[in-house]
Amino acid sequence: MSKSDSPLKRFSNVDENVVKNFSGTLKTILELELAAGNRIVETFESKEGSFPIANATMIFLAMPFKTPIQRNIKDIEYTESTDRHYWQGEYFDKETRQFLCCGFGDVNFEK
Repeated sequence: MSKSDSPLKRFSNVDENVVKNFSGTLKTILELELAAGNRIVETFESKEGSFPIANATMIFLAMPFKTPIQRNIKDIEYTESTDRHYWQGEYFDKETRQFLCCGFGDVNFEK
């Protein structure tokens, strides 16, 4: 895959190291989402900050999750939000403190 074909596209707000370090079940879900046509638009590390929790890592996808929602995965919570200030849904891995979040799909990230 060439850099121009990368799911990271041209967004400067995507840290490739965050993507590479994503692990476990959420990494598998992320790979399935990318294969289904979703794309990464942002990453975030809270370091010692408190949003959303200390030492969390987050990956944000442009579109709503395209693969079936998995609600019964050990140590992973799935929640949905209707607050358009945030994101539509998220998986949270309690052990790794990683979040995989999806957007509402109506924001144009190409501009």
